[in-house]
Amino acid sequence: MRRRSIGLLVVLLVLGFTLVGCPTDGGDDDDGITKISTAEQFNAIRDRLDGHYVLEADIDLASYGNFVPIGAFVPLSEAQEDQETPKLELAFTGVFDGKGHKISNVTISAPMQAGVGLFGCVAGEDGVVKNLVVENVTATGYMLVSGVVGYKSSVNTFEDITLQGTNSITGTQMVGGVLGP
Repeated sequence: MRRRSIGLLVVLLVLGFTLVGCPTDGGDDDDGITKISTAEQFNAIRDRLDGHYVLEADIDLASYGNFVPIGAFVPLSEAQEDQETPKLELAFTGVFDGKGHKISNVTISAPMQAGVGLFGCVAGEDGVVKNLVVENVTATGYMLVSGVVGYKSSVNTFEDITLQGTNSITGTQMVGGVLGP
């Protein structure tokens, strides 16, 4: 009887350690990749702008009303030569792989802001947005405005991004569709 109890205890311990190590939606897996499947999890990307994210489901952002872009464009300094270079600690510098999923019903109203889009500013050598469909975007900003990425640096990777549905992208300067100019 005692041997069975010890055996059962060992099985329960092994099972417990195995379950604790299993990734869940919104959690990191063994590679440090965070799986995103809800609007709340997507919105939380701003808490770790250098992370690696994979979209696991379509997301509707209609409930957010005025969505704040992921990553902000803030000039490196007030010096003239730094006005077009963002502070990397405020920009999205991670990897976002949409895996072909859709983010829809995005509304951003920031008429005095630079870097407006689902991702306001993507910069740094490792900044990547790929395999993503974005649908029904209304984005209003001052400059560097688009439906998906407002500011992008020349070293970033953007591939297989689609903007579809009914979209309205409005700005005063440097306005694009999928990517800001």
